[in-house]
Amino acid sequence: MTKPNKCNNIKKISSPSVKKSIFLRRKILISQICFLFSGLCYWHLLHANTDSISSELIELKRQGWKVTETKSSIESRPGIKPYQNLKREVQVVKYKLKKGIEVLFCVVEYDSQKDTIQELCAETLKDAEKKLRR
Repeated sequence: MTKPNKCNNIKKISSPSVKKSIFLRRKILISQICFLFSGLCYWHLLHANTDSISSELIELKRQGWKVTETKSSIESRPGIKPYQNLKREVQVVKYKLKKGIEVLFCVVEYDSQKDTIQELCAETLKDAEKKLRR
């Protein structure tokens, strides 16, 4: 009686259906590893600020509001501690929207130091600016 050796086992594996099965398993394993690493590379995005940018303005446009005027400016404001000696740049974009006879004003601000975007809409431009500053 002969003992099975490694060579005999390899001959058994060489059947086409077993080869396809091994190939498929390897393919699945490789794809799982790729998904795992691609997920790990972007894990930091889970902690990022995920608020949608200008979501209120986009929603108003979807509801039929039309942007009739846009004014953009960059304001220099004092820095926030511990960077109070540095000026921070704030980009301010003011929108005037119309829908029929109704008028709305939206103010969108991007603060470079805080790395935030704030947005607020109101019936008057002054109201929108006041509410945004709070």
